[in-house]
Amino acid sequence: MRAPFLAFFLLAFASTAGAQPGSSYAEIRYVGETPVEVVVDRRVRVVATGRTKAVPGSNGASAYAGTSDDGVLLALVGRDSLRAVFVPVGADGLGNPSAARRIERPAARGHSPVGAAIAPMPDGFALFWQEADDTNAGAAYQTFVQRLGPTGEPTGEPQAVQAVWPLAAAAYMPETNRFYFLLFYGGGDPRQTRLCGVHIDATTLRPQEHPWWASRPGLIDEGQLFVRGNQVLALYRGGPEGDQLLEVDVSQGGWAQEAAEPTARGALGGAGVFGARLQGDRLRVLIRPGPSR
Repeated sequence: MRAPFLAFFLLAFASTAGAQPGSSYAEIRYVGETPVEVVVDRRVRVVATGRTKAVPGSNGASAYAGTSDDGVLLALVGRDSLRAVFVPVGADGLGNPSAARRIERPAARGHSPVGAAIAPMPDGFALFWQEADDTNAGAAYQTFVQRLGPTGEPTGEPQAVQAVWPLAAAAYMPETNRFYFLLFYGGGDPRQTRLCGVHIDATTLRPQEHPWWASRPGLIDEGQLFVRGNQVLALYRGGPEGDQLLEVDVSQGGWAQEAAEPTARGALGGAGVFGARLQGDRLRVLIRPGPSR
C-alpha cells in the first residue's frame, strides 16, 4: 500500500515513498479469484463484487492489507495507534467488517507507527509493523509482529523482530517456516531506491542472512509478494519515474550483486492501482486507472 507520509532517511541511506497523486490511493488484493480493492482517503473503504464497505475506526488512518481464502485483513496505522479489521469475502460477496481490534505496541512510548505489512499464514496472519523514534529522525526503526487468528483476533503477545530497514512487504514460506521481507534501501536519491530481500526465521524472528539487492534502482514506493514453494516473486511500482508496474524473481541474490532485469507488466501513471494472483506459474495482473470512487 502506498502511504502518503512514508519518507525514509535512515542512518547512511534513504528510501522514500512517492508523493501521492491525489487525495486517495488504493491497492488490490485477491481473495481466491475475487479482486478486493482497499481505498484510503479520509477513511478506508473496501470494494468488491459491486459492494463497498466502510471500515470502522479508520478515519485518518493508512491501511495495509493481506488476504486469506476467507477475506481480507487490514492493518490500520494511525498517528499513535494500530488496529486490525477483518472483512469477510465469500460466495455472497463482501461481508461486514469486524470491529477494529487494538494491537498492543511495546514501543508506544516515544515512538509512532510508520507502516505495516501482513503475511497470511495457514492458521491466520502475521501482522508486522514498524515504529519510528519521535525525537530522533535518524534512529533505526523498530519492527514488531503480532500473530492473529483467521478473523483477525490477536493470539499471544507481540514480539520484536530483528529488522531495521523500512518494510515494503512480507510473506510466509510454509515449506521452510520462514518469512520473506521485502525492504526499501536507498542511497540519498529517491530514484536510486532498491528493494532488498531477506529471510526471517519464523520461530526466532532473526534474519538468516544479510539483505540482498532484490531489484534494480528506481523510484519505488510499493510492492507485493507472491510465494510458490521456494520461489518468491515481487510485483512493484518502479522505473525512473515510479510509474511502471514491474515484476522480478526475488527468491535469492547477493549484497551489491545486481538484481535481475525486471519484466514490465504495464503502465501505472501516477494514480494507477494494481494487484495480482498466481495462476499456474505466472502472475495474472490487474491494473486499474485509479481508486474506485
